[in-house]
Amino acid sequence: MSSFAKWLKKNLFYVILFLIVVIALEGYNIWFHQDMDLIPEGAENVRISTTGYSFDGGPVMDVHIIYEKYAEGSTATETHAIMLTDEGCRMLIEALQGQKVRATSNPSGGHIRVKGSFRFSVNFDLDGINYNKFLYCWNKIQVITNWVANEEGAKPKFDPSSKFTTIISGQEETDALYYTVIDIIQNSAASDIIVSPSTPEQ
Repeated sequence: MSSFAKWLKKNLFYVILFLIVVIALEGYNIWFHQDMDLIPEGAENVRISTTGYSFDGGPVMDVHIIYEKYAEGSTATETHAIMLTDEGCRMLIEALQGQKVRATSNPSGGHIRVKGSFRFSVNFDLDGINYNKFLYCWNKIQVITNWVANEEGAKPKFDPSSKFTTIISGQEETDALYYTVIDIIQNSAASDIIVSPSTPEQ
């Protein structure tokens, strides 16, 4: 019997244990980084949620999107409370359908984008569960998933989106979605209220 065979026989338990750990870690890595549908096939009652928003103790207003826009020629931002038209909501839902997300440990990812940031929610029902997916753009576009069972015993699919913050998969896809949302904000707003004017730079 060769020396390697003797060593293997003596340490077989540890070799098997090592392989199990390696396979488990690689399996978790694949599971964690899998691409998932932002709006899964079969989702019903898909809509852009309205959110009650109040600035600095002012009256609460229902809005679809909060848009932090760079002021012209400045690095300061101004906060816009946006209500979309029905067509704008439809266009935004269409832009979200087909998007993939993946889990991340670094959701923000650097400096704010050149045209500012936005946040809004898309809501839908699937398999007895109501999902509210909150999208926030700083540099990456991150998606935080909340869910409520509409039917007794219903639970979401066990994937990373139910436990971790996710981001839109792919840099090109993120860039394209970002500019699509900005275009919808600029061209399909039913109302646009500036609730926090930018302050002049010192």
